[in-house]
Amino acid sequence: MHDRSRFLLILCLGGACLLSAVPAAGQIIYGQEAAGNLDIIGTHWKMTLDQNEVTIDQWAIPAGVFVPLRENLEARVIVGYATTTVKQLGQEFNLQGLSDMRLQVTHAFARDRLLAGVGLNLPVGHKALNLDEEWVVMNYLSQSFLSFPVRNLGEGFGLNLMFGGATELGDNRVGATATYDMKGSYEAYLGEEKYNPGNALNLTAGLQRELGPRLFSGDVTLTVSADDKQGGVPVFSRGEQLAFHAGLSGGSTTRRYRADATYLARGRNTAFDPAGVLLQQLKVYGNEFIVAGSHDWTSQQGWTYGPAADLRLIAGNEIGLGKSTILGLDGHVSRALTSTVNLGLALKYFTGSTHAGEVDLSGFQAWLTASGTF
Repeated sequence: MHDRSRFLLILCLGGACLLSAVPAAGQIIYGQEAAGNLDIIGTHWKMTLDQNEVTIDQWAIPAGVFVPLRENLEARVIVGYATTTVKQLGQEFNLQGLSDMRLQVTHAFARDRLLAGVGLNLPVGHKALNLDEEWVVMNYLSQSFLSFPVRNLGEGFGLNLMFGGATELGDNRVGATATYDMKGSYEAYLGEEKYNPGNALNLTAGLQRELGPRLFSGDVTLTVSADDKQGGVPVFSRGEQLAFHAGLSGGSTTRRYRADATYLARGRNTAFDPAGVLLQQLKVYGNEFIVAGSHDWTSQQGWTYGPAADLRLIAGNEIGLGKSTILGLDGHVSRALTSTVNLGLALKYFTGSTHAGEVDLSGFQAWLTASGTF
């Protein structure tokens, strides 16, 4: 395979892993009932450059179950299905299948001041993508300026270990969490050697403080990863990422509001040649600033509704992509249909541009969720 084509394939995989990485977290709530949820999420994006258009459509159906095993011990299971279609230059490309199944068991102890967890990634999802059309879809799913609920369907067997603690210091509640993700190898593309994403370590430190009727929260997360390998040879390094977050929330029994700001500082990514020799070190994804806010009202009839907005500003990268600006506006409504079943609907509109304004972006997302206890 040509070196450039090989680099693009690896970039798609590394980018999808980087953008979908979420530190594991858990919260033990005493007496919480077993619960489940099923979502249907439709996402549409359109990219326009002069007279040329590219459209990306995804339908995702994630489902989750929460089970309290005993006091201070809980388990969560998440699995889903997604289908994504890309249309460009009169051609259509598709990628569809199950996602991997994720199992997380969390235990709180020492009067709920310490939290430990073990998670498994069970490789039931679709992988061994064909190079004729599925990798084209993966290329768009790995773009940071496009938002999708599912970016990567299947990987190898994975194990994550999480440990954290919290305590009070005066009027502040402080805590820290460490999560170590161990990733197994898998056949990412049909006919290619097995790909092994590098293990990753997430370190988070956070603080909460009550400010009258409001709650301030802030945290910082450092993510470091080992080199991704293919056939035992280093091929890609995702680099370090540092995330700063601050939020303010408050309200009453009839209304709630929240504002958040996040800054992602991303390091350079390293690509290696087929012999494992350093080829280049460039920032594939620019630093990103996100600000978001929402306001909810709750009626006496059990309706919860309100607007939300978010703005993403992504700096240009070092491989030729200019800055991106994406504004999201949405409205959401939910209601308890019975004492055990809730139904919710959210509609979101996207507008913006990428490549320093040369490419127009527009899109929308519809989210239907059903949840309940049993």
